[in-house]
Amino acid sequence: MNKPANSNKQSTAGALLSPDTADRRRKDGWFYLFADWLAALMSWAIFFTIRRIKEGGSLSLEIFQDPNFYSGALLIPFGWILFYALFDEYRDIYRLSRLTTFARTLLFTFFGVLFLFFTVILDDTVTSYRAYYRSFFVLLLLHFSLTVISRMILLTRASRRLKEGVVAFNTLIVGGGPLA
Repeated sequence: MNKPANSNKQSTAGALLSPDTADRRRKDGWFYLFADWLAALMSWAIFFTIRRIKEGGSLSLEIFQDPNFYSGALLIPFGWILFYALFDEYRDIYRLSRLTTFARTLLFTFFGVLFLFFTVILDDTVTSYRAYYRSFFVLLLLHFSLTVISRMILLTRASRRLKEGVVAFNTLIVGGGPLA
């Protein structure tokens, strides 16, 4: 007699997800949030360093003794997390589409950087308006690339786990007969 292909998986009607699956989904959601925080922190630190060098500073540890660096490193990643949370970016990552996430990340990054530009960057002394445009696009490129790369890696891993059956969803099948 032939065994079904998925004979080792639980297939009884009404069975709940194993605690491992629910825990995995929750942990991956927190890891997704942490990756966003880390991407925002790294993009701000790189951007701050580039700005200081462009203003005539040198690449040294002296840059990191600036209190503005630390206040930005604390507040700006938290602001990004809050901004993303307001638009429901931190729901179950196993239900997110990579293409939609890419587009939404680009849109949210644009508006977030625009907000930062008018609140943080605009008070810098510059020689021409081109420097403002460069600052805007450098921060936009840094934040978007670091955020979207980390998100695509995590969502690809999540997709792979779904396909392998490591993570599953509770499902209710309504209907009767062999087609249900």
